[in-house]
Amino acid sequence: LMTIILIELPFVACFAVFARKFDWMISSVYALMGTAVSFALIYPGNPLTYLVFIKVAVTGIILGKTGWFGGSFPRRLSGVTLPGFVFALIFGLPIVIRGVSPEILEVIKEDTLQIYQAVMTEDNARNTLENAMFFFDQIFKLAFAFYVLFGVVLSWLSFQLANIVLRKFNEPAERIPPFYAFKMPFSAIWVLLFGGVIFVIGYKPSIPLASNILAAMAGLYGMQGLAIVTYHINRISIGRLPKVIFWVIFFLTFAFFSVFLIIIGIFDNWFNLRYSPEFSTHGERGNDNEDYT
Repeated sequence: LMTIILIELPFVACFAVFARKFDWMISSVYALMGTAVSFALIYPGNPLTYLVFIKVAVTGIILGKTGWFGGSFPRRLSGVTLPGFVFALIFGLPIVIRGVSPEILEVIKEDTLQIYQAVMTEDNARNTLENAMFFFDQIFKLAFAFYVLFGVVLSWLSFQLANIVLRKFNEPAERIPPFYAFKMPFSAIWVLLFGGVIFVIGYKPSIPLASNILAAMAGLYGMQGLAIVTYHINRISIGRLPKVIFWVIFFLTFAFFSVFLIIIGIFDNWFNLRYSPEFSTHGERGNDNEDYT
């Protein structure tokens, strides 16, 4: 999914330019034409291809029309992420509920085994394959959560790239807060609590849904925790090299620190862990803070 971002981003930026320079209806015509081409020429037997194109086109159109989901940047980000969330419901949720068909699992198993056989002995390849298939099985159980997080990351990067492209066409860029200002709305904590209650109740049919809710919210609050760490690291008056060393160590031990990030991201709902006079005084930065939150 993360590699697909590199393919989807340019198309999102293009449709953002179309929507900004022309009416959204004209942009929709381009989207329908592109969908028809992808259906007829690329993968006629795979509906995922042209459905992805529709998702990308709608994402770009919402991004280009600044009046849609207007107001604060979090609201705009939520609007741009909406097509990705719908995509998660259509494709991610059925995987969680029904699982992956044995035919697809067999194809994944064969392809993975061929990769391992190219770099390992036969015995090691087959032993490693079992661990890999267990990993894939866990990933499929959290398919909805991964699609949701993918949509958020894609939307954030789309704002960055679209601004660069829009400036090339003499169109005004949209103001994007820095990453260290990322903050979930307070109401999102109720979604986390809802998933936690369902999980604790232990009703077996609802466990997969609860696990995906918890995984998605953990990922989002982990991003908020990372934003908090980034904010404080940027404020420390040390040289660039110590900061680079810190981030290298941090990401090498990310599995350990991820729990810490989630915890401080959740605590930030009640304790402003990024409080600073520059974010509380009146003036330009003070107004920016209102948009960030």
